[in-house]
This record gives sequence, C-alpha cells and structure tokens, in this order.
Amino acid sequence: MLLSITLPSHRDTTIMADTLSLFFDSFTTLSALAAAASATLAWCSITQQRKEHQQSAARRENERLLEHATTSLERAFSALMSGDLSQPSPPRDRLAWLTAARLVEEFKETKARINDPLLKRELESHEEHWRRQFYLKLEPLAMANVAYFKPVDPRDDEAILLASAVVLHAFADWPEGRDDPLDALGSAKEARDRLKPSKKWLSLGLAIDK
Repeated sequence: MLLSITLPSHRDTTIMADTLSLFFDSFTTLSALAAAASATLAWCSITQQRKEHQQSAARRENERLLEHATTSLERAFSALMSGDLSQPSPPRDRLAWLTAARLVEEFKETKARINDPLLKRELESHEEHWRRQFYLKLEPLAMANVAYFKPVDPRDDEAILLASAVVLHAFADWPEGRDDPLDALGSAKEARDRLKPSKKWLSLGLAIDK
C-alpha cells in the first residue's frame, strides 16, 4: 500500500515562512532589549560605585580636615602658653603670640573647607572647648598694663604684634550672630520642667523657686 504524502500548498508555505520570520524578528528584538537592559544595569552599577567612591573619598578628606583643624587649635593654645599650661596668663613672648595667631587663622581656613554637616558640627564642639581655654588665659590681660602689649621702648624685641593679639582675642569672644543653644530652653523654671533634673540638687531648686 503506497503512502500518500501531501505537500504544503504555496499559501501554507508562505504563512510558515512569515511565522518563522516574525519569530526570529521577535527573538532578535528581545535579545537587543536584553542587551540594552544589561548595559543599562552595568552603567547604573558603575555609576553607583563611582558615586560611593567619591562619597567615601570626600568623607575621608573631611575627616582629615577635622583632625587638622582640631590639632591647629591645640597647637595654637600650647604655643601661646609657651608649652606651660599652668601659667595664669600667656607670657609676653612675641613669637608665641605670632605662632598662636597663625595657627588660629589656619584653623579658620581649614574649617571653611569642611562640607560634611556632622563633622563640621563636631569641629564646632572642639572649637567651643578651645575658645573657653583661650578666654580663661586671656581674661587676666583685660585690665593689664598697656605696656604688656605696647612697651615704651620701641626697640623691645619681645613687643607683641598687635594684629596677632587681635586675632586671638577675637577668637576667644563668642562669635557675633551665633545663637546660644541655651536660649531655646527659656527661663530657668522652663528648663527645669523640660529637663527634669533630680530633686537631690536642692540648692539649685531653691535658687530657681526663690
């Protein structure tokens, strides 16, 4: 018995060819889209890594500046006191005042370069500590003899450069225009109600209520 083989018609062949063509076109399109998506993801990953690297580098630079600024204030104070912090006031030493003033100015320049808000706030905390230290040592000079700063003999080699004295005294002052964080607490009674210190501080409580 002979088998009968039916060949597809021209119309059927055309339909099959069109279907295969559409399939391959779709496959090619999907492959292109997949490649584009992969490239986009790779670009996003590289961009994110670059951004993280830049942020990390910026953080390290700000930390370096913070350390340098803090060290500058420490050295300025030590220089002003000629290394002897036990003295009630700075010795009358021209070079000591010059060095201290230069280091304070270096601190200011370094502080201005810090753009990390948290690290700048940390630096301001260090600054307030050292401002207080400078103030305590300079305060005795407020009513000192003028000759301390401007001797009668102009040939005096230890005569303090007045500009350096201005720099240091200005640093010791509370910065003009800066808000005092204690102002937000209001009166003493308002501060007590808000912070609720222990009642064992009896004398303080009596002073507030008086």
